Amino acid sequence: MHSLWDDCVIDIMFGGSSFGLFALAGGAVAGIGVWLTADQAIHYKLPSLKIGPISIPGRPIGGTYVEAGIERRSKLPGIILDRMLIFILSAASWAHGKRENGMQSTANESVPKAQGIFNTWNKQDQLKIMTAIEVLHRLTEGKKIQTNIVEAVKKEFRHTILRNLKKQTMEKNHNEG
Repeated sequence: MHSLWDDCVIDIMFGGSSFGLFALAGGAVAGIGVWLTADQAIHYKLPSLKIGPISIPGRPIGGTYVEAGIERRSKLPGIILDRMLIFILSAASWAHGKRENGMQSTANESVPKAQGIFNTWNKQDQLKIMTAIEVLHRLTEGKKIQTNIVEAVKKEFRHTILRNLKKQTMEKNHNEG
């Protein structure tokens, strides 16, 4: 049976490696290196922090501004929306007692897979959804948009999605019955 003293002796023999001294030293060296060269790498503003009456302002670090996100012309929001709609329509039309290959196999056979559900909607509804996505882009960029406009776009987005889901669910049920 060994004691804490034995652990300290072993740690001293191994140069502190058993207590993580080398990991701490490596982290410190890397942190100092990054801090010294950050001006050449990127520009980032640390977020402001407010806790009760104490306020700590954000502080910029680095010299070059880098931003990552979805490109405005990307089809990713439409693809994600289509996946969500397929899942919702599948779940809405799935009978508990069905014994088939699964929900996704009966998602919406009337819509060609390459086309997607969103692209079957009329242009006016597509425009409403794309407007909502554009408002989200602007908000994430930190642009100021009037609250009433944001609320109106959110309401229209919800209304458009629900109306089209109801319409497609009713069409699917009508075609099956």
